[in-house]
Amino acid sequence: MNFKWSKNNAEITTTTEFNKPGVVNDYKALVKFASGAGFYTKSIDGKTVKVYTPESIEKEVTFHVAPPKPTFNQDAVSSTTRTISGTLGGFTSDDRVVEVHLNDKDKTVLSSKDGQVTIDGDTWTATLPDNVKLRQSENKNGETEKPLPITVVNKVGDTNVSKTSDPKVVTMGDYSPSATIAGSKHIDVTVPHDAKRIELRFHNSTDTDNTPNSIVLVRNENGGDWQVDPATPAGVTNANNFVQAITNSVNDTNKAENKVSITLKKQTIIRNFLSKKRLLLEIIQITILAD
Repeated sequence: MNFKWSKNNAEITTTTEFNKPGVVNDYKALVKFASGAGFYTKSIDGKTVKVYTPESIEKEVTFHVAPPKPTFNQDAVSSTTRTISGTLGGFTSDDRVVEVHLNDKDKTVLSSKDGQVTIDGDTWTATLPDNVKLRQSENKNGETEKPLPITVVNKVGDTNVSKTSDPKVVTMGDYSPSATIAGSKHIDVTVPHDAKRIELRFHNSTDTDNTPNSIVLVRNENGGDWQVDPATPAGVTNANNFVQAITNSVNDTNKAENKVSITLKKQTIIRNFLSKKRLLLEIIQITILAD
């Protein structure tokens, strides 16, 4: 017997390449018998029997041809990122669909089919809705389970033929103190929605040594309320008693960030140093640590 492939009733080579991804039903497996149509004899269990054969047998075969693998661009993705982009890897099918699988608590999937992912040539771009917030996937950071990285998937129309990208790690988002701190009666800090701990180190107007004061705030859930942590890090002076009140709100310009305002008691004055730049870089040290 000879094994061949056929398309439109014509034999094709076994090295034929598919010219598009998706579900392909154009090809048939072809078996041709060496002696053509007829019969031959064969001994089975000591008996001579005749085996009748056709000239050939064809059987339809369905192929699922995967599209190229999509990619993320080289920019880091963090828990405060609002726009993500990458390439389709050369995927040019007319019925191409791109899905971005996120790692927020609802495991949201954004799709080009719904207009949530835009395609421009070989580039895809997804802007996250305000209610969708990524979670850092490097560690649990207070989550019951460690969030997964995010992925992007190329799909062919409504089929299950697809190709998934390499996973993209989500890091902790950026954080920053307000530009005005020295002499203020409050300290304002912008932090990622999934930050669970903030430590602020500073000197005030009554300090006589170089040991920094430390205020440590903690919270148990993403976007939750803050409270002072009674534990004192080594090498600092516990300054939690400076705190009069703490407010937490969503940043209007980036819904994945929180704005934390720490109101200080009246006797607390943050000392001004040589310049605002030196104050921010050398005196105010803000550290956000994950669980």
